[in-house]
Amino acid sequence: MEERGRTLGLGSLMTFIILALILLFFSIFLIYRSMTAYVQGDLPVSFSYLIFSLMGLILSSYFLMHLKNARLRAAKKVPSVFTMVECLQCGFKNIRSFQKGDYVLKRAEGCPKCSQSMLITSIYAEAEQKP
Repeated sequence: MEERGRTLGLGSLMTFIILALILLFFSIFLIYRSMTAYVQGDLPVSFSYLIFSLMGLILSSYFLMHLKNARLRAAKKVPSVFTMVECLQCGFKNIRSFQKGDYVLKRAEGCPKCSQSMLITSIYAEAEQKP
């Protein structure tokens, strides 16, 4: 899974899920402990268990939602970006991959036909076609 240049491996993914589930089960256990402390009449302890269990539930829910959103972001494909370079002298056109620093009306490499400098006339993205 990829997230802004970082890759989340399968081992890291499983560790992340296991920690979120452990936190979730521990929070449920703390809710149980809170109820038993309340029944025994120990209100401060019951309140403390309840607060910690709610924090754990919120945190584990956040972890699991973050994981789901990271998977959705990784599923999005980056489109291919191309640059059209054109010779104004002979009309030769060439389409190449976009290079960092390209912009429209920038002078580019020399023309293979007439050796004059070429001009970037357009930059566009093509979405990958689904099979």
